[in-house]
Amino acid sequence: FIRRYRLNARQVHWEPDEFPETEQWQELRQDLVGFPASWMIWEGAPDQQTVDELKKLGIQSLVVDPCGNLPEAGDYLDVMRENVLNFEKAFSQ
Repeated sequence: FIRRYRLNARQVHWEPDEFPETEQWQELRQDLVGFPASWMIWEGAPDQQTVDELKKLGIQSLVVDPCGNLPEAGDYLDVMRENVLNFEKAFSQ
């Protein structure tokens, strides 16, 4: 995703439905020293506690659904339209 769209980003392998372990938070803080970030991109809605902790670090959360499975409502294009709206939130600031 980062390479394909030439994003100025770093990968963090966190699961959206799991609160990151202490070591993962330490690694993120270390990465932020040399690579300040303002957004975390998720494939699914992240745990609210994780979102709250990220906000304390000045990082907002953005969901970009790859639509690997049939959506509960709508179709693939509806999911991609929602992704575009989510990206607009991040890039309009």
